[in-house]
Parts: sequence; structure tokens; C-alpha cells
Amino acid sequence: VDSIPLEWDHDYDLSRGLESAVSRALPSEDEDEEDEEQVDNKDYYPRDGNTIKGEPVSLESHIRQLDRALDNSRFHLQQTENIIRSKTPTGPELDTTYKGYMNLLGECRESIDTLKRVGHDLKEEEEKLSGLINLNSSESQTSGVIERWELIQAQALNKELRMKQNLQQWQQFISDLNNTCEWLGDMEEELEQLSRLDLSTDIQTIELRIKKLKELQKGVDNRKAIILSINLCSSEFTQSDDAESSNLQERISEMNKRWDRVSTLIENWRCSLQDALMQCQDFHEMSHGLLLWLENIDRRRNEIHPIDPTLDSDSLQDYHKTLMQIRRELRDSQMKVASLQDMSTQLLVNAEGGDCLEAKEKVHVIGNRLKLLLKEVTRDIVELERILEITGNQMELSSWSSADD
Repeated sequence: VDSIPLEWDHDYDLSRGLESAVSRALPSEDEDEEDEEQVDNKDYYPRDGNTIKGEPVSLESHIRQLDRALDNSRFHLQQTENIIRSKTPTGPELDTTYKGYMNLLGECRESIDTLKRVGHDLKEEEEKLSGLINLNSSESQTSGVIERWELIQAQALNKELRMKQNLQQWQQFISDLNNTCEWLGDMEEELEQLSRLDLSTDIQTIELRIKKLKELQKGVDNRKAIILSINLCSSEFTQSDDAESSNLQERISEMNKRWDRVSTLIENWRCSLQDALMQCQDFHEMSHGLLLWLENIDRRRNEIHPIDPTLDSDSLQDYHKTLMQIRRELRDSQMKVASLQDMSTQLLVNAEGGDCLEAKEKVHVIGNRLKLLLKEVTRDIVELERILEITGNQMELSSWSSADD
């Protein structure tokens, strides 16, 4: 909204403008001198308006009060306008700027309220001296200031909302920065302790450390978006050339260095665990044993498949029991295979070298073969149960026929 000039005459003095009207209402010269002495006494002014002698003095006092109220309101309105037109801050100065602006708005409202009150009092004095003076000029200036305040209130509120929004963003930015720096410190310390642990080839120890690695990696992944947000928003909060902005830039730079260090430490520990896994005899024996076991399961299934529907009921029942047993064994092995797959996913996905690639391929084959066998055996069981149901129905029909004969 374009600024609208204040509607008053800056050189106009209400006291001088009304001097002649007041002098007409004043008593004789001697009495006037006596009244002027009493004007200097703050406790003199009569408030009940009952005496003619006190009324002009009270009027003159109200005129001087209105002059001061107009000057005070004009000053605060101008200050408010200047801030409204200025660029809304976004950096460290927001804390003090927002508080100062809210204080200024409070003072501005207070000065307008005072102006309204003084104007009302002066209006009452005018009514007491009806016909002696004309206060149209004072009323015009007072209404002009009040109208000006009413016009800029919307702009002032909009400025307040923008500053409040920027302040919230700034506080969130600082909170994220402080929390991230604290988290990075904790991560550095913990990863340095973990990197100093002895290289253990015990498969249970490796599993526990992989679980810890997953927790740490999850924390890193969750922080990536916050780190990115801090870097993207930093330019908005470091536009000024003051010491606070320089200090903020240094903190962000230090945060990025520590983030790189944490990423390096966690990757180094992953490589250390990968070396331990490649030296773990239990891991290799488990992988090899599961491959042989799955081959045996496949052979046992092939002894039954394809199912001959012409077999007698007892043979079909035996096949059904065998297939159910195979499926139980396959399901029981799922947890062990899942453990191997988790180790491979955490430590061997991006691994290089012949041994790592071979181990990763074994785990991949084991997982796929287990899934496929479970699917095939389940399908065989369903087919066999359908055959058994048909055979049972035929035997029941046959028994009914024999009974009829």
C-alpha cells in the first residue's frame, strides 16, 4: 500500500491559533497574571468546570496537551512508516528487531489513544465556551492523524506477520543447527570408539555390530534432509556483513566438515566389519551348508513331483505328509537365511573383490532358491489335496453303490 502523507500543517501551532479566542475569554490583566502563576502550578487546573475563571485556563492547558499529543503521534507514525517501508530482516538481527517493532507499535497505539482522549477533552471545553472560539483546525488535524493510523494499521499488521514468520524460520534454523552440531559431536565420539574395537570374526558379534551399524546409518539418513535444509537456508540468514553473520557462516562450514568426517568414519567401520565377515568361518559354512541343504530339499521334492493322481489313497497321504514336512523345514530356515541376507545387504552390496562377490552371490542364490521352493512345495500341497479330495469322493460313492447292491 502506498504511503499517504500525514494530514497536518507542521508549522501550525494550535496555541498561537487560538490565542485571540482565549484572550477574549480571559479576565482583566491583573487576574491574568495571577492565573498564569497558577498555571505553573500543576495542581491548580479546575476539573469540574464550575468557575468561569478556571475554564479558559483549562482550555489553554488542553490545547497545549493536544499540541504535544499531535507531535508525539506524528513521531511514532513516522517511525512505524519507516519500518514498514524498510526491508524485512531475515538474519540474526531478527530477535531484537521484532521486539523493537512490537514495542514501537505499542507506543504508537498508546499515543493515538492519548490523542483521542485529549481531543475529546478539548471538545468538551469548546462546548462550555460555545460561540467564543472555533476549534475546527484542531479537530481537522486530530482526525487526520487518527485516519492516517487507521490506514497504516493493515500495513503494520502485514509487516508484523512477515517479521514473525521470519523470526520463526530463523529460530527453527538455529535450533536445527544447534541440534545437528550436538548430534555430530556425539556421532564422532561413538564412531571413534567403535573403530578402536578389536576385529572379531565371531558371527554373533558381527551380527550385533551390524545391528549397531544399521542404527547409526539410519540416524545419518534421517539427518541428510536437515543438513541440506541448513545449507540451502544459510544464504538467507547470512546476508549482512556483521560479526554475527560471519560467525554463523563459520559454524555452518564447521558443521559440513564434521558431517563429512562422520560419513567417512561410518564407511570405514563398514569396511572393517566387511573384512571381519570375510574372515568369519561360520558365515562361509552357513552359506555353503544352506546351499547343500536346499539341493537336498529339491531332490526330495522331485521324488514326489509330478504327482500321479492314479496312486492309491495311502500313497497319496504319505506324499502329503512328506510335502508338509518339507514346507515346515523351509519355513524354519527363513530366519537363518534372512540373517545372511541382512549381513550381505549391509556389508557386501557395494563390495569389491572376488571373495566378496562370491559370498554375495551365494547369499543371493540361497534367498531366491528358498523363495522358489516354498512356492513350488505349496503349489504341490494344494494340488495333492485336490487329488485326495477327488479320490475320497470316489471312494465314498463306491461305498454307497456297494451298500445299494
